[in-house]
Amino acid sequence: KKLNKRQKKLKKEKRNSKILFKKEEKKNKQSNKNNDNENNNSDIPKKRKRIQTPNEKKIKKRVKRASKRLSKIIVSVEDIQNQLDELNKKKDIIEKTLSDINQEQKSSKDNQEKLNENQQQQQKEEEEEEEKKKKKALEDEKKRETLQKQKKLLIQK
Repeated sequence: KKLNKRQKKLKKEKRNSKILFKKEEKKNKQSNKNNDNENNNSDIPKKRKRIQTPNEKKIKKRVKRASKRLSKIIVSVEDIQNQLDELNKKKDIIEKTLSDINQEQKSSKDNQEKLNENQQQQQKEEEEEEEKKKKKALEDEKKRETLQKQKKLLIQK
């Protein structure tokens, strides 16, 4: 207990000495400032500081609080605007890629249709050629038959 009391006393003394030292420093600074001001501004009369009423103090505090709130709101609005801009950029990129994909699909459909038309045309041409060959073959057979008949007739004569 005795040690604790001694320690407490020492702590109090230290604290008090620190406080006294700080007070002295403040007084010295203030006196230095006053001396500087008197030396520098001896010609200029000092302005009296207007004493504020309690209502004015309250109003100032309210204004400070409101300005802090406003600044926070402004910052949040700017953040939201930045996010919106980024989202719009992403949306534009997505729309561009979608339009590219749609164009590719259209071109592939067109190409497929052209291929189908070409295949159909080739099939028609092949069928026509086959029909021509058949007709020619039929005509050739008719000619042979007529030639054979003529041969028979000639042989009979």
